[in-house]
Amino acid sequence: MNYTEKEIYQIIGCTDQKDLKPAEIEVVSIDSRVLILPRKSLFFALSGNMHDGHEYIDDAYQKGVRNFVVNHRPDRNTFTNANFFVVENPLRALQKLATYHQKSFPQLRKIAITGSNGKTIIKEWLYQMLFDQYNVVKSPKSYNSQIGVALSICGIKEEHQLGIFEVGISTKNEMKYHLKMLDPDIGLFTNIGSAHDEGFASRKEKLEEKMLLFANVKTLIYRKDHTSIKVYAERQFKEKNHFTWSDKVGADVMVVKNLLEVGSRLITIQFEKKEITLRLHYTDNASYENCMHCVATMCFLGMSLETIQERINRISGLHMRMEMTTGVQQSILINDAYSADLDALKLAIEFVNTQAGNRKKAAILSAFDQSGKDEEEVFQQIVAQLTKHNYSDLIYISDKKFYIPNPALTIQFFQSKERLLDNIHLVDIYQKAVLIKGARRFGLEHVSDRLSEKVHSTILQINLNAIENNLRVYKNVVQKTTKIIAVIKASAYGSGSAEVARLLARNGVEHLAVAFIDEGIALRKAGITGNIIVFNPDLSSLPDIIRYRLEPEVFEENQLLNIIRYSNHNQVDIGIHLKIDSGMHRLGFMEQDVEELQNMLKLGERVNVRTIFSHLASSEDENDDAYTKRQFLLFEKMYEKICTALEYRPRRHILNSGGITRFPEKQYDYVRLGIGMYGIDQNMEVQPLLQKVHRMYASLIQIKQIKAGESIGYNRKTILNSDSKIGIVNIGYADGLMRNVGNRRYSFKIQNKTVPILGNVCMDLTIVDLSQVSEPNIGDVVTIFDNDHSIEELARVAGTIPYEILSRISSRVNRKFVRE
Repeated sequence: MNYTEKEIYQIIGCTDQKDLKPAEIEVVSIDSRVLILPRKSLFFALSGNMHDGHEYIDDAYQKGVRNFVVNHRPDRNTFTNANFFVVENPLRALQKLATYHQKSFPQLRKIAITGSNGKTIIKEWLYQMLFDQYNVVKSPKSYNSQIGVALSICGIKEEHQLGIFEVGISTKNEMKYHLKMLDPDIGLFTNIGSAHDEGFASRKEKLEEKMLLFANVKTLIYRKDHTSIKVYAERQFKEKNHFTWSDKVGADVMVVKNLLEVGSRLITIQFEKKEITLRLHYTDNASYENCMHCVATMCFLGMSLETIQERINRISGLHMRMEMTTGVQQSILINDAYSADLDALKLAIEFVNTQAGNRKKAAILSAFDQSGKDEEEVFQQIVAQLTKHNYSDLIYISDKKFYIPNPALTIQFFQSKERLLDNIHLVDIYQKAVLIKGARRFGLEHVSDRLSEKVHSTILQINLNAIENNLRVYKNVVQKTTKIIAVIKASAYGSGSAEVARLLARNGVEHLAVAFIDEGIALRKAGITGNIIVFNPDLSSLPDIIRYRLEPEVFEENQLLNIIRYSNHNQVDIGIHLKIDSGMHRLGFMEQDVEELQNMLKLGERVNVRTIFSHLASSEDENDDAYTKRQFLLFEKMYEKICTALEYRPRRHILNSGGITRFPEKQYDYVRLGIGMYGIDQNMEVQPLLQKVHRMYASLIQIKQIKAGESIGYNRKTILNSDSKIGIVNIGYADGLMRNVGNRRYSFKIQNKTVPILGNVCMDLTIVDLSQVSEPNIGDVVTIFDNDHSIEELARVAGTIPYEILSRISSRVNRKFVRE
């Protein structure tokens, strides 16, 4: 993209022009936290239900952005040398720019993918299959909304030959904007299902709306077995070329044999009177359908059947998300090994920057042979990017070597992945943040596997995008003057304190709360610089509190007296947070303590009361609202008395996650956000807006046939009524799975089928009933809980709350952080 300020003004239809300054626009941005080439960025201030982009103009300006598309000019006159392109609707202006940009490349052949499921997978798989035959541009991540498609289109460049774009809608009258922006040549309809049914009057209406995308395509690709898609396409698109596949009725690509084996699927296809047997690396039906959509598309594009198997092999084990996990030598690994281009590298570097903290940074990269450019030129750009972001090391895998005079980082060359693995002992990643990224053919996931710390294969996956979404939801419901204290005690409810803290800091949360001093020290050592409250401080560690700039909660007289004496004796200032017991009757000063508290506070000249706070006993339960209101009254009464003694008014807070939305009038200066950050809130108005953060999964490690009448597990608690197929799963109560959920009380999921727990949960293993799984395989993923298999249900069965489920998860369970 390369436009001047005058061209932007004409393209997007500005309604106001004032003294436009010369500008070169190369990048479009909608997020002030993620800026590439800020001086050459065009920032669109988009507004939605949960945010207003105009609020982030100042942040973007401070980071170097000088060109903004807005629906009104900022009130302040401090944005010197900035251009403000005023339009009626910034989103429509972004779509106008995308439409204009797309039409500037008539040589580009565009594939548009829509449907209910599988869009992102199919797009990524097609890219992996086709990148060395075409110079491909594709939608990044799962960019398929009206915003995402526009941003994807703005990434088209002159050298691109084929575009692969996914398109999604959630309600009627959206697809017309996608059609105008994209105007695809080839359409691929994946399937029609229940996703987003709530946005349409009927499934038929949703199908018709999605099909609008293909009004101008020359060819429509779909599975002929989906009757509703077939009927509509044949009726409405008679003049178009229909390219279909099926395993039931006559189609261009026919699946004539379909056999399941352990860990794979063998299919025999016929196309143009030729026949070939292919091995797919997935057994589930969804992956089979997704893969066959790709096979049909490759057949349509003229790829030989003999080549298709090699292209399918590329996608085996392909990760669709950036993943972060613990590595050897006390490192952290950011695995983004499935794609290699400069734009994706910039996004990955930005993510590493948010997670590295005080660590040095290293990159293990392969040749970027998907860029369409000379490798030496790309290598120089890679080195420039890494140098700009203060990387200390680059390990580069290629059969070529390049000379960089006086590089600011250490560069090691390896001819192949195998050569690197043979010499992996020469790679120093001690306490570093390591980015692993490369072209698919290099298979750098093997490098990631070798460098990963060998821990328990049970995984707790934490979705960082979901945390960001939930934070936005709560920011939208708190008052403008109220700030959020993020409670990340108990290792952020099992999620990993440092990683979550960095994410929160990146999203503007300046105040964190932990349970113990050690947690606060660990955050400081990880590079966290914001305010940290310690709820349960051990005051024998006051020197550490001072050294690491921690702020203790104070809840009783002796604590306060010790702090006052220490601060006066050592002539150091200490910030504290006074805890009031307004009715919870756990920690805190009681009403009868106020007079003594007032007298003591007058002695603490170097003690600064940052906040005064309390805790509600029953914020979620409307049956206890009368009691909660009495707590508010007592808290406010005690607060005023304390302020009289202090002669200043500290900030105050009382609401936790459950109270934020139920008592908006009591949000005061801060609210404390804990479990809500992870997608759990009993308020039915808020819960649908939240996203679940955690997914816990293990592996099926053995399968057995057991006769009727046999017993299962310790104490023979389950007796089989019939011959049964059982499975052994590598998770137990030592991992945090509570022992009382056994004996068919709770079920896992395998291949999207319910598998009840048999017998008692063991220390390291759990036994499940596999009768509902037709073809189980050793190594199958076993879902403990996720978005669709809720942690709330596990908590209900265990007779506890989601807090306890998350905080009990053992440290031996591997944490894997993912970002879309």
